[in-house]
Amino acid sequence: MKYLKRLIFSFIFTIISYLIYWSIFKSIYYSEIIIISFAIHPFNIVSEQPLLWNIIKISSIIFYIFSHFILFFSISQKIFSKKIGETVYSFRIKAVTEDNPSRDSKWSTAKTTTGTEQIMYKPSADDIQAKSVSLSWKAGQKATQIILTPTDESLSPVTYNVT
Repeated sequence: MKYLKRLIFSFIFTIISYLIYWSIFKSIYYSEIIIISFAIHPFNIVSEQPLLWNIIKISSIIFYIFSHFILFFSISQKIFSKKIGETVYSFRIKAVTEDNPSRDSKWSTAKTTTGTEQIMYKPSADDIQAKSVSLSWKAGQKATQIILTPTDESLSPVTYNVT
């Protein structure tokens, strides 16, 4: 969906910029006399080299449209990209028994996206244990809840109140 928005944005602004370009430069494209005075022998490119003049006109229009589409498509990436702090985290959780590995659970996966304010630090490998995980956040910031949302939509989110 974001890609489609970016294409529409780019297309619309390319058309608008081309209309402005055309309103400024259309007199050059319809001109019957354009003297190239920097040549050894100055000449009228429109009448003396009509094929070259048509190639120049067509290629300038194509280049203008193509380059502006790329420009607006690049700008749209900044406009439609996610906000700073929106980080996607994926989790895999498995219950492990100490004495009978055949009773271990299957892996469960979960994915969550943080809000625009990110106070959590990324857990290191040492923070993740078989039955627990240590979470930490920036000093001076107050966390009141940790909500775990399973990827399986039939399961309810689990909320932990931080005391």
